[in-house]
Amino acid sequence: MEDNNAFVSEIKHDIEKRQKRSRQSSRHILMVRPSFFTSNEDTMKDNVFMAVNSDKINTQKQAVEEWDRLVDKIRKETSIIVHVVDTHDEDCPDSCFPNNVFSTHRTGHDAVTTFWYPMKAPSRRKERANPKLSPSIYSFYESSSLNIINEDLTEFEKQDKHLEGTGSLVLDRVKK
Repeated sequence: MEDNNAFVSEIKHDIEKRQKRSRQSSRHILMVRPSFFTSNEDTMKDNVFMAVNSDKINTQKQAVEEWDRLVDKIRKETSIIVHVVDTHDEDCPDSCFPNNVFSTHRTGHDAVTTFWYPMKAPSRRKERANPKLSPSIYSFYESSSLNIINEDLTEFEKQDKHLEGTGSLVLDRVKK
């Protein structure tokens, strides 16, 4: 809980500072509820940081509780608009990490480009096909007059080439 408080305070301070300078960070975020979060056997094969989860039910419950608290804090204590998606897909234990599957980029004053990445694990590929995820991405922009451009890189999967995004990207929208 203390980690969440510190995180929200840090976000709040950073946003206030950035809003004074420029439009550096987004005022909208997409968060996918970890309803079926657990160890993913598909990705565990070559990810040394993952371990078999012997208590799936407790892990899922804890993940959902922590996620719900974080969303509540962000909504109450910042001006960020949180778009919540619950894919309800138990075949996609990693769906709460959509940043691996796609990314969005403002590509001009009137356009946004969505990149769809080639995923190695079949379970991660299913996330992309989930009918609840794609419309949620577009809902970010539906009230604006922005054109949405899709860059589909998933053809590389047929060549056994993969490029999974990461949540550790830091984009400098001012200096590009």
